[in-house]
Amino acid sequence: MKKITKTFVALFVVFVLVATMACAVACENDPCKDGHTASLVRGTAATCTEGGTQDYYKCAVCNKLFSDEACQNEIQAPIPTQKLDHNTGDWLSDDTQHYKFCDRCNTKLEVANHSEPDAEGKCSVCGKVLEEQEPAHVTDKTVAELSATPPTEQSTVIYEVVGVWVPTGNDSDQYGNGLLVDQTTGASLVIYGMAPTVSAFSYAGGVYTFTNPKQFQSLKTSFTAGDKIKLGLAYSTQYKNYYSYFISREDVSANIKYTATVDTGITNGTISLSKSTDLVYGEEVTVTPSPSAGYKVDKIEHNGTAIAAGTDGSYKFKVTAGPNVVSAEFVDEAAVADKLVITAENLLGWSSSSGDIGYQTTDITKELVISGNDKVTLSYLEIACYGDGLQMRYDTKNTPNLHTNIFNTTAFKLEIESITLVATSGKTSKGVLSIAFGTEQLTEAPEEYADTFELADETKTIDCNVAGAHYFRIDHTSSTGAMYIQSITINFKVVAA
Repeated sequence: MKKITKTFVALFVVFVLVATMACAVACENDPCKDGHTASLVRGTAATCTEGGTQDYYKCAVCNKLFSDEACQNEIQAPIPTQKLDHNTGDWLSDDTQHYKFCDRCNTKLEVANHSEPDAEGKCSVCGKVLEEQEPAHVTDKTVAELSATPPTEQSTVIYEVVGVWVPTGNDSDQYGNGLLVDQTTGASLVIYGMAPTVSAFSYAGGVYTFTNPKQFQSLKTSFTAGDKIKLGLAYSTQYKNYYSYFISREDVSANIKYTATVDTGITNGTISLSKSTDLVYGEEVTVTPSPSAGYKVDKIEHNGTAIAAGTDGSYKFKVTAGPNVVSAEFVDEAAVADKLVITAENLLGWSSSSGDIGYQTTDITKELVISGNDKVTLSYLEIACYGDGLQMRYDTKNTPNLHTNIFNTTAFKLEIESITLVATSGKTSKGVLSIAFGTEQLTEAPEEYADTFELADETKTIDCNVAGAHYFRIDHTSSTGAMYIQSITINFKVVAA
């Protein structure tokens, strides 16, 4: 046993001596015994599909790899890194599918078809609107509230509003144009078309549009002027008015009562009313003026519009929805009216609350007050107002083509001296106007005009060229363009007493 132990020890000593000598020889032959000449080698970046490697150092002399710059930790190969997770955000979608998108690898992930629309019309996974749901109708607004804050954008909701119906179209109107009026304040909304049902409205892209079925003639049998009705309204930025559909008649005009009041600022006379309370829409009221000594009636007005005296010299007006205020002006008995001013307000009935007054393609007659019971009847065709004065045009949409004309059908009491036209400031007028004077009614365009001219942003006066003329006529005589006229003033010859 002792002999075996001695033999093992001897062999171990020999092994150590040999190893030591080999190491000494190797170290003596190692080219990097005094240090490695290493340089950094960048690893490969990990992606969402493959792992990468860490940076490492490689000796340019012995080609050994190390994980550290000091070359203390030798490695056999670059150390691997794990692949990255996908970097996705919220769900994205197209018309048929939803998916997530990795902005590291530019890949669509979790691609799938949309679910069936939920109760809100949306995909239950990604929330995309698949069936656009209309918002609930707004039912707590009044005519006065909507009138006080005019919209500036296309309606995103439908308002259900109650008011008194006042038509503005003619008897054959198929569109359903009119006013919805607050019976107390007189505030109004311009209705540019009324349909029988809500189906005339389309909802897309978050806003409402309207297609007028032009069925107002049959619809208006459901109510009459002055009735209180409920309409569904949506605002149009194109026409700056409300489209509507009929919902219900809320009350008949006979049950809606109004009062009439006399302006307290009247001087040089007084007026009295035949009735002032318990009035209904359309009821006729007689105004009796009583001038002070030395004065006469210049004009009687109902809600700012002059009332023409009847053949018996009486003044009458019809009750309108809202306040009915009657005023009067009295002038010296010797005073003579020296002009008649024609505007969109007194010719067409335009006001900021009435909204646009469209072109009429049939002759319209209108009686205007000059002063007191001095009045004249005018006939006009193809004149409109869109908030910028009297618009006159040449209309190529009709056969035969139509053009604006206006003339008086009853004679002025005084002889015409001249006509002054004032262009609407800031508007670009196109076309030509022609003016004629006559001693008889000018129902047809004359062979010769007193003047033919274009009217830009200016005032122009045309002198009468016919002695004893009590009639005038104005025609739009060019084939294109529209003219914008703020006012037309007929100036009379006044002979001093």
